[in-house]
Amino acid sequence: MLKKFVSGYLGLLGAFIVLVGTAGYGASTGKISGTVTGSESGAPLIGANVIVTSEWENGEEVPLRDPVGAATDEKGQYFILNLDPGKYTIRVDYVGYTTEITTQVIVNVDRTTHLNFSLTPEAIKGETVTVTGFRREVVQPDLTATRKSYNVSEVEDEVGVSDISDILEMQSGVVDEHFRGGRSGEAKYLLSGTSIVNPLTNDRAFSPDVSGLEEVEVYTSGFSAEYGNAQSGVVNMVPREGKSRWRSRIEFAISSPYYKTWETRFDADSSRYQQGGSLYRRHNLDYFNVLNDTSEWLKEDPINPGHALFDRGFGFGPKYLPLTEWENTWPPTSAEEKHADSLKVANLARVAWLTANRSVGLEYPEYNMDYEFKFNTGGPISENMRLFFAGTQSTDREAVPTTIPEWNRQFITNLTYFPVENDKLSFIFIHDQSYDLSGFWERILLERELSYSKINTTSRQYGADWKHIFSKAHFMTTHFSVLDLTSREDVELIQAGELVNDYSKNSNWVDYRGPNQLRVGRTEDQMGTESTTTYQFETKMTSQVNHENLLKAGLQVNAYDVDVNRDENLTSPGDYRKVQFEENPVEGALFIQDKIDFEGLIANVGMRMDFYNFNTAYYEDRFAPLDRDATPNQKTQLFTHLEPRIGISFPVSEETVFHLNYGSFMQRPGFNSILYNRVAGTSTDDIVEMGNPQLKPQITNAYDVGIVKSIPFGFSLDISAYYKDVKDLIQRAFISGNSDIYATYINRDYADIKGFHIDLERHTGKINGYLRYNWEAATGKSSNALNAPVTYFKDPNPEFGFTELPDPQDIYLDFDRTHKIVMKLEYNTGENAGFNLFSAHPLGRISVNARYRVMSGRPYTWDQTGKGLKMNKRTPWEYDLRARIMKRIPINETDLVVYVEGYNLLNSLKWDYNNTFTTGHEAYTRWHTDREEVLTWKEYSPYVTSQEIYLLDNEPRHFRVGLVLKF
Repeated sequence: MLKKFVSGYLGLLGAFIVLVGTAGYGASTGKISGTVTGSESGAPLIGANVIVTSEWENGEEVPLRDPVGAATDEKGQYFILNLDPGKYTIRVDYVGYTTEITTQVIVNVDRTTHLNFSLTPEAIKGETVTVTGFRREVVQPDLTATRKSYNVSEVEDEVGVSDISDILEMQSGVVDEHFRGGRSGEAKYLLSGTSIVNPLTNDRAFSPDVSGLEEVEVYTSGFSAEYGNAQSGVVNMVPREGKSRWRSRIEFAISSPYYKTWETRFDADSSRYQQGGSLYRRHNLDYFNVLNDTSEWLKEDPINPGHALFDRGFGFGPKYLPLTEWENTWPPTSAEEKHADSLKVANLARVAWLTANRSVGLEYPEYNMDYEFKFNTGGPISENMRLFFAGTQSTDREAVPTTIPEWNRQFITNLTYFPVENDKLSFIFIHDQSYDLSGFWERILLERELSYSKINTTSRQYGADWKHIFSKAHFMTTHFSVLDLTSREDVELIQAGELVNDYSKNSNWVDYRGPNQLRVGRTEDQMGTESTTTYQFETKMTSQVNHENLLKAGLQVNAYDVDVNRDENLTSPGDYRKVQFEENPVEGALFIQDKIDFEGLIANVGMRMDFYNFNTAYYEDRFAPLDRDATPNQKTQLFTHLEPRIGISFPVSEETVFHLNYGSFMQRPGFNSILYNRVAGTSTDDIVEMGNPQLKPQITNAYDVGIVKSIPFGFSLDISAYYKDVKDLIQRAFISGNSDIYATYINRDYADIKGFHIDLERHTGKINGYLRYNWEAATGKSSNALNAPVTYFKDPNPEFGFTELPDPQDIYLDFDRTHKIVMKLEYNTGENAGFNLFSAHPLGRISVNARYRVMSGRPYTWDQTGKGLKMNKRTPWEYDLRARIMKRIPINETDLVVYVEGYNLLNSLKWDYNNTFTTGHEAYTRWHTDREEVLTWKEYSPYVTSQEIYLLDNEPRHFRVGLVLKF
């Protein structure tokens, strides 16, 4: 499986290791540094001992198994490297001076916490200890990138925070996986230092649950040279580890019964749309009472004028004969007999229609109760070994119940072992499995169709870390992991006239068997497996060369086993397609990074060299695949690319920091666009689509400049502006020969992105929160690889040239959001707040937090002028308000937490972009011509019906109740 990698790159790997020494990828530790001086003279104290003595776990101080520390140099300076994220107690001792202790010092990943001490001479011989609480840095002096760090223990009690996607929603510069105007799939997701990205698509493989994480870093610009294969952002997640004491947490949450559908009956009193009920309620089916009248079936078909309504596919009467001709040919002779027999036939049609719509009147409130269960525990299992485990199980019912709800199961476990004082071994295993139903609803005249496809996805990651400390200034980390991703899509098929899966007892499913229908319940007709295995090796050396230079050098090598085998359009033999390929690409990188720390200037300067080889063959002549006798005749070669990175911070004062950064960021195309191989039917030489192994990497050159300032009352203000020049984006193309044509991908597209953000935050006090605003303009040719295809002709038309080009004008990309605002407000009561009732304070230990997100709409095209306008309109603004109220109840050594959460509290509507604002959809035109009735489908008027589930993309107001035990 990895012969190509072993034979071709083992020597290269060895050469790199010799070159780098022991060199990594994905920071997971932080640093503390500062000075120790005398309070009277301000002179540096040489040789003072600065020791990290304890760690804070769930509000308790726990002594470290092996305290770490440093002695100050001739300038009174010290540094302590390799600290896991968390809160610590720092102790400073110096002969003749008081001992000073600072508690709950915050350490974040890939950051330096600055902590200075001013010691007082002892007036009387004997130990005097001064204890102070750490004051969080409002302004980070070493900030050279746009980055947010989240300590999970501080955010997991916020409303709606369950997995990593919920943390990303807090970012004003991230919308639906688009980081600062970049395409989806342009971000890197790291867990325990290694990638959890699906190499086929470059999308995140799964969403880690926050209960298994210690800290999350979100970069939207300026990430350093140790982060690669990303253009727009990096999300670095550090998993939790077992501590020196056993601590556990259990959480169970369940939603209140509610309909996930909208019943958009306007309520005059509240001037709002009301949330819905069962889709099968009769008053939701505007045409039901009309069609339940037998005489209605004698009327003319609105789609086929001159034909009876009951002619529509039910097998009654002469098919599609004009009414007058049908009356003349029908056997009865008298008018009375004709009328009587017509009513009989019409009633048969009505009864058949009722049979097909037998779910009318069905209620299902209890089915929409979702739940989530979480459990984590960690602690020592021996003197030098610790264990941590976090597991989650959740279900999510569909808007219309199915036999099995969507569900997700995930657990993260790691084992930490300290064989000797300067070595640490960690082993991690992550399992994520989900069952998803992808599909859509359609409304038609005589029946409603439910279309679903089952997708079972499994992600597993196995990893081992070795960390060795050479001295207080030098340490090494080495990591090896395997990421195994498998996705299987199934359909419900009929074989030999029998249902493979029988849904006949479930009233939501209908058997649609017929001469051209091989599906049950209108399921999707695609099936198959996509499987990738990623072998990742990283090694990194971190060295504090002197007080001014923190040097990192690292190596990363990935080897892939990619295996795709899918069948598409199974129910239509003429459209059947086979997608199949199996390859073993390799890639890697070598980087060096120096953090330079001078008074008045801090810089991160780095260089990264990426390399890859797709290890496959391709056609030198791109028209050769159209020649049935041709075979791939070229092998891919090793590709290398250099990426410089620089970020500079100017601490103007303790309250003000000015920063700027520049970086060149490369991303290797997803393997789908490189290795994809789709053929028609079972023929292996009838090419429909083929990947392009000659694709170059996509490049983003990004610039960012900003200022961070501390303002009164504990607030900080962060303002920055950014510009991104994106080139060589992947674009679909068609290659045309004499009479044949196939699809492929080329480097042709680009994007131009600019914007600015303003963050106002307060993290201390009973009242805290933030206000984050982002303005952006993302323009280019297309929003993804498929939007603006071009055609290349083997025999070019002299009139039009060699290629068929897209429209020359730049357009707003369809995911562009001009404005996004995220606001959070939190209020906490003290332990003894409010009145006293039987020695208790019912209003004490209460926390209330709310988050409000506002976004401008997405661009779409509406051009009735014929001027060729594109993306000239915007969808409506989107609003989402959610809130949580929580009460903590201490019971001996156990904390009981009870909470209630509310979602979409304003009952705001969010319109489905594809179904409402895409040319060709029935609602597209009526949005502009009949907006008040856009939710009513009038194509078969007077037989109209509602289509809320088709056009509305969010859920009505609903609530969730949860219980947490910490012990």
